[in-house]
Amino acid sequence: MYSFFDFNEKPKLDMTIILPELLSIKIEESIAKISSTRNRTNLTQRAKWLCNYLYDKSIKVSGITGERIGIKAETLKHELGRHYKKILFQLQIDGILNISKGYSKTQTKTYWIDPSYIDGELIVISLDRMESSSLEDITLSILEQYTIDIEAAIEIIDQLANDDEALLSKSQIGDDIRQEYFGKIRVYSIQNNNGYEWKSLTNMSKTSLLNKFYEPSFTLIKCNKKLYYVPLEVFLQERRRKVRFSYLQSIMKIQNRDWYISRDKNSRLYTNLVNLPSILLPTLRHESNMPISELDIACCQWVIFIYCCMNPHLENKLSNHILEHNISIDTDDFKHFCKLVKSGELYKFIANNLGESSRDIGKSLTFEILFGKVYKEDSEGIALIRSYFPTVLSIIHSFKKTYSYRTLPNLLQSVESDIIVDTVLLELYEEGYTMILTKHDSFIYPNFIEIDNTDIKDVIHNRLFVILGDIFSYRVKTYPHNVAHFEK
Repeated sequence: MYSFFDFNEKPKLDMTIILPELLSIKIEESIAKISSTRNRTNLTQRAKWLCNYLYDKSIKVSGITGERIGIKAETLKHELGRHYKKILFQLQIDGILNISKGYSKTQTKTYWIDPSYIDGELIVISLDRMESSSLEDITLSILEQYTIDIEAAIEIIDQLANDDEALLSKSQIGDDIRQEYFGKIRVYSIQNNNGYEWKSLTNMSKTSLLNKFYEPSFTLIKCNKKLYYVPLEVFLQERRRKVRFSYLQSIMKIQNRDWYISRDKNSRLYTNLVNLPSILLPTLRHESNMPISELDIACCQWVIFIYCCMNPHLENKLSNHILEHNISIDTDDFKHFCKLVKSGELYKFIANNLGESSRDIGKSLTFEILFGKVYKEDSEGIALIRSYFPTVLSIIHSFKKTYSYRTLPNLLQSVESDIIVDTVLLELYEEGYTMILTKHDSFIYPNFIEIDNTDIKDVIHNRLFVILGDIFSYRVKTYPHNVAHFEK
């Protein structure tokens, strides 16, 4: 018989609980095996609260103490904190807690106290009531430390909107676009009553587009992973509109303290700083009056890919795919790939071998591999990448054929969020570094020495190294007085 947890009824960490004395002792002994003295009290109290909750809920639901209670993993994570898996696993291997199978964050598992511990003398236990420490609350308090130099930001926006070269700086035009296949292409048309119309063409190659819809006054432009076939002056006008509207909206929300905090389906954390265009980061200010720094992980999506491949026992589909199909990554080309990713030279390597000088072309092609569909024939760029890294392409294509092509990028973003936000960032907050915010794969913070005379970038690096190992590198940008310089 199963009883499922009412998700509208969130469990609370009560001040007083009751447990069988033997169960309480066994929980203390169990948690002591996984926790340092500093965290032991906190984790032990959370473990006791969980067992009390299951004990109490079971009796309320069915009048018996051995009822199986269904709870989602994401609910346990919210209530028990980021170490919830450690707590559950240790209680399980010590025979205190029984858990049904399953691993999905949204999947409901059932939990029940082992019958050997539900009898005995009951004791009253006082717990420290946990103060609210949700990520959203902490993030909001940190956002309040930041403001923006509104005059400098508006000046940058005006300069950008009036500089055609700058508006096109992140775009690829014409023959510079090496990507062959596109899920969607936006095409400009003048053949309608209103004078113009945007049309969307789906699942079309670049070659087919130019053969079927060629217009001598049109230009093929790729910008922010999107493809446009449009007169250049029309595209520039659209870019000016975007810059003037969305960039101004971003800075005014910060100026007016209109904070935005949310997480998407992959648990990526979005805030005002994530939505702030990089060109405006030099105008960001912290209440400490120290320069703002940004620590960026090089080739982060590929770092996460390598991490999943090198750890087949992780709880994600890519790692499971490696394990289930007994895929070997002990190859020279995979090692070469890892070396390039760690050094941050992957995109430059690919671009140079295509005869191009811009690393953005290499980056665009690798993102086509990660985010795009698998086609019967490789484009020129994909064929070149396959010739250098056949193991990497084989893993990606076999994975996408097993699942959908959208699964891989979603998975990598989810693992990235789990590492950067739910592990490293929360650890930093627990250590007192409550001035750091993230921008997906980068950390933003005021550039000053904080605790134990340790540079913040070294603290962040050490936390990442514990999880990822020696497979990544990073760079730090510092923005003093609206001028960015690089720190090696």
